[in-house]
Amino acid sequence: SAENNGFNVSKSWFDAAGVQVGDNASELNATQGDIFTVVITFEALKEHESGNLMLTDLLPSGFEIDTTVNVEPYYIDNGAKVFFSKLGFKPNWTQSMDDRFAANFHRYWAKGDKGAIYYQVRATYLGEFVVPDAHVELMYRPQINGRSNMVNGRITVQ
Repeated sequence: SAENNGFNVSKSWFDAAGVQVGDNASELNATQGDIFTVVITFEALKEHESGNLMLTDLLPSGFEIDTTVNVEPYYIDNGAKVFFSKLGFKPNWTQSMDDRFAANFHRYWAKGDKGAIYYQVRATYLGEFVVPDAHVELMYRPQINGRSNMVNGRITVQ
């Protein structure tokens, strides 16, 4: 289940049409080659002052990151662009690896501050896989963290 030790975190999956297909609380089904947009949002539950927030999201086995520079994911429509622009801050850096997506935010964290990040993944291998939770934590203060829900977090690629 989700953990909220200073941050509330949620993770959602959207298909190519922009329809939410998973929130780590239900099973997902995919066909090999399908592309999904993963959206992770988080909120500070109290004031944490200034610090580096590290966001890490492990990929399910059988998936690879498919985000291309300067190409917006399928989920990003006009409504979503407004949502992301209202957040008021972007990560200092992001990194796409073979097994995870990572982002770092450096700022003052007031109660109620919200952040979000999104990236695309492609179903590449057949099988049944676990969809891991997303994790945020303040670097050098790891006791201030949060994890998204992972109940029934499974995906089947056919």
